[in-house]
Amino acid sequence: MLAIVFMAMMGGVFALVNTPLAAVVTTLVRTLVLSFTMSVNTMALFADGSFGMAVLTAILMRSPKPRSNP
Repeated sequence: MLAIVFMAMMGGVFALVNTPLAAVVTTLVRTLVLSFTMSVNTMALFADGSFGMAVLTAILMRSPKPRSNP
């Protein structure tokens, strides 16, 4: 259940923060450096997702209840 809630929160953050952020970046940044800034924005998005999944994994691994082995 925790994983479902966490993934829903990540999706909400993506929709409410990252999409408008890309629009703001393309509006405010000069055309000369636009490709660089969009690349940095995309790398930040991937890093954020990686750290989020690491936190979720750490939380799930600390759970005391037994899990099924695949």
